[in-house]
Amino acid sequence: MMAAAAIKEPVGMVKSSRSQSQLDERNKENTFSSEFLDDTNTSARKNKDTTLISALHNKYSTSSMKSMHCQIFLASNAPGKTASGNFRVPENLTLDMCQITSAGLRDDVARLCSGVRELDLAQNRIESWEEVWNILDLIPKLEFLNLTKNPLRQLTASCGRRKYERLRKLVLNFTNLTWETIENLLAVLPNLEELYLSGNSYDKIDLNMPAYESLRLLQLTENKFEDWSCILKIDKVFPKLCTLILAHNKISTCGSVEDNETAFRHLQVLNMNNTFISEWDELGKLSVIKSVADIRLHSIPLVQNYDELKRRQLVVVYFPHVSRLNGSVISDSERDTAERVYLRHFQNIPDKPLWYNKLVGKHGNIDPLANVNLQPASTVSMTVICGVREELFDIPTKQTIGQLKTSLRKFVGSKKFRLYHDDKCQGPTEIRTNNRFVWALNFRDGETLICDHIEPASPCQSPGSSPVKCQSYMPPRKSSYQSQRSPRKDSDSSDSSSPPTPTKEPPLKKR
Repeated sequence: MMAAAAIKEPVGMVKSSRSQSQLDERNKENTFSSEFLDDTNTSARKNKDTTLISALHNKYSTSSMKSMHCQIFLASNAPGKTASGNFRVPENLTLDMCQITSAGLRDDVARLCSGVRELDLAQNRIESWEEVWNILDLIPKLEFLNLTKNPLRQLTASCGRRKYERLRKLVLNFTNLTWETIENLLAVLPNLEELYLSGNSYDKIDLNMPAYESLRLLQLTENKFEDWSCILKIDKVFPKLCTLILAHNKISTCGSVEDNETAFRHLQVLNMNNTFISEWDELGKLSVIKSVADIRLHSIPLVQNYDELKRRQLVVVYFPHVSRLNGSVISDSERDTAERVYLRHFQNIPDKPLWYNKLVGKHGNIDPLANVNLQPASTVSMTVICGVREELFDIPTKQTIGQLKTSLRKFVGSKKFRLYHDDKCQGPTEIRTNNRFVWALNFRDGETLICDHIEPASPCQSPGSSPVKCQSYMPPRKSSYQSQRSPRKDSDSSDSSSPPTPTKEPPLKKR
């Protein structure tokens, strides 16, 4: 590389004159030269491979290189950069789907990635475990490593390999690594706390190793487990496990009560979403794992035929010690209501679950709920009076008062009439709305509707005076009509709380 004094700065980014000491200081702050990047890119193009360093360059570098020998600077507000604008790798580094096959030059990885704590290399092309060891050797602060969907070879032995005590979380989803490889990995990762092994086609646990007590979370989603006895082996290998994720497996049975009572003494979270549990008594077998406080049972066949509320209530009953079901807190009142719903649900079913008898001992025999229909009747039988005429009609309740008046025109013999409701308690009251539904006025069978039709105003009648009643109509309590009238001027004004436009109802039926 040329002398530092000969390195040119991008115009407009930094000052044109720099001392030797200033440039050396810049180099210490994780700047790297385009000469190295050019060599790296040339090698990558030649071998059709990508290193971790070249992937860093492609993701974070600028296009402001003015010559073969210049330093790369990004805007000072870019993520993961220092205040002066120099290139610096962020602590949480994501380089997924970058076709990475190797780490790159050791000195550059050590200098650029010295502060990285989390590294995501999912869906790359890393095959050799030697490259993984290089990454762990050169990034001493690394705590999280994601190698999902990398074509890693099997690891046959780890003898003589130094231990990587800082790594806490390792993701090996969809890598198809054998249990022998996992066992060899755990031998060099003594402090691993979280291990993700989803989508590796496991149908059994084949680990022949001493108890590994540091692991707290194990994810085995989308494997091929069916036998609960395989799951119990996890407790022997990882006795301090706190979270076990078994979602999307073919588990349909949950072993025996006796075996589960002594297993998983430290387990707090159990995820069995999308498993094949289809019997109520299998939930009872899970309930004896007393340490579990959070359980996930979404989308199991057992409760798919119920609505969401009923589904939750029937499952809550089986876990009196659990504080969360499917992520939601279970209150004491919810639990008590769920137990009563459970008893009523199985009350008339011949083949009752074993849990039913336990709840009967707690609550006794629960009376079934009364079948109360709060829906309004479809019709109401009322007497309609107009003058001396009187008829009994079945009046549909899902029509408006305006529609009712239209239906009564033929009976009244006029298009213009007033309508009164007589409930036999308060006397006749004029109905001054057209838009309210009949059911909203609480009409009852046996009550009376009174029609008072109106004649057109006579020529000698002054404008604005009240219309003249039909002489043939003789209401039984004339004074009560006037006393019950509202001072409102518009008798056909709509009610503010009226429902939307009703559906068309059948005509009135005479009784």
